[in-house]
Amino acid sequence: MIYTSMNWQKEMVQEIVGEDYAVHSLIGAGKDPHTYTETPKDAARIERAVAYFYIGAGMAWEDRYVNVAADNGVRSLDLFHGAGIEPYTGGCAHEDHDHGAVDLHVWTSPWNLTAMAGYVRDEMKRIDPSRADDFDAGYDRYVYGEGGTKALELLATEKLKALADEKAVEGEELMLVVWHGSWGYLLRDCGIDQHSIEGLTDPAFGRVIGLEELNHGEPFRIFVGTEAERSNASKAAPGCETVLVNPLSGNWLDALGDAIGKISEGLIEGEH
Repeated sequence: MIYTSMNWQKEMVQEIVGEDYAVHSLIGAGKDPHTYTETPKDAARIERAVAYFYIGAGMAWEDRYVNVAADNGVRSLDLFHGAGIEPYTGGCAHEDHDHGAVDLHVWTSPWNLTAMAGYVRDEMKRIDPSRADDFDAGYDRYVYGEGGTKALELLATEKLKALADEKAVEGEELMLVVWHGSWGYLLRDCGIDQHSIEGLTDPAFGRVIGLEELNHGEPFRIFVGTEAERSNASKAAPGCETVLVNPLSGNWLDALGDAIGKISEGLIEGEH
């Protein structure tokens, strides 16, 4: 039995290890890791696992489960550092995790997913060398299969990076306006700025400060991850369209492909 922190990890690990291993996530699809609270039941699950794949971007509850795993001889595997992900520090802050230090949302970049899948494959070979060929095959399905991470890298390059490169030649930049800063890794890898307005609301008027300075004063789209965020954004930025793109969706590779398409239609000229 293998445990992961989040559902997108479960999907990745399950594809790589195949059906001979049962893979479970502590947090299901659509659930927010910022609001998760560890439980004795989940700690007991970690104690019985063969391995615990965690994100490794500074979530306090993950660190506590790593200690539980260590106390019980369970291997804890840090996807963020193990895969050599370059930190993105332009996110946002929560009580349990300071995104200003390292952004949690590493799974929004297909390039990160490819790197982390390679780390999972290699670590599983160390855990169970007899099934190395199976893990290679699972990695190939996840990365090179139809709708896999390499296809998503190509899609992001064509839909996002190519646009950013064209603007760069003209001395311009592209920006995506979001409520909560969840898409920094994808946008950074494509040369696009992320502009989060979640913390820019004037408490006296309930409106986002400096909104009129974006997009030359013309209406633009604000990307939100939940209906609650949509409600907040609509109140704080009246006149702007909101687009729901949930970074916690299940069937993550499919969802990421859809997100890339929507994001490509909502970019505006950045500040320069």
